[in-house]
Amino acid sequence: MNQPQSDLPRGVGGGSDVWDKVQAGVLLGEEYFAAPAPPPSGGPSVDEASSTGATFSTSGSYRIATFTGAGTLVVDGGGSFEYLLVAGGGGGAGGDFGFSGGGGGAGGVLPNTGSAGSATFSVETYTIAVGAGGAGVGAGNSLNGVNGGNSSIAGTGAPSAAVGGGGGGACFTTSTGQNGGSGGGEGAETGSGGGTGTSGQGNNGAAQVTPFITAGGG
Repeated sequence: MNQPQSDLPRGVGGGSDVWDKVQAGVLLGEEYFAAPAPPPSGGPSVDEASSTGATFSTSGSYRIATFTGAGTLVVDGGGSFEYLLVAGGGGGAGGDFGFSGGGGGAGGVLPNTGSAGSATFSVETYTIAVGAGGAGVGAGNSLNGVNGGNSSIAGTGAPSAAVGGGGGGACFTTSTGQNGGSGGGEGAETGSGGGTGTSGQGNNGAAQVTPFITAGGG
């Protein structure tokens, strides 16, 4: 990265890998980090060459590392980092004999505030996990949908994991939606409603719309 100053994108000077902040997140199965222009000296920094599973790019004054699966982020200068995590969604439940299974709940979003959160990272290697969507159940199978996978950053000072969405509740049997980031919907039977969403990450799943006939959404 020893490019002349004039050849570098705006906000990146002298080939420096020093970042003010790093924004980390998962969105639709992707996890990303972004950083504004580096300070003259010191401050948080990331070793791009040693990090794994990331594609680095620049957007405006931010440096971005996108993860589409598991990877690592090597922090070689500790400090304040921003993050955004989105977990995998839950799978829909099976329906049978014209009765519907509940829909899967959305993956949890952390923080669920419309802006990035902030955490203090240390000099170490952080492990990135990207939650996959839960498997749905085909027609003719009265089974609950599978919960989505959690998305997380593991290491000192890292935030809690974003919780995978709850699987939908099956018709006939245990029709209650599964708990998750957002809860799964209730199946068309005598369940106890939609699954419970995780506080600060999502919403509760919906109850069945028409008893014994139409299931609720996640």
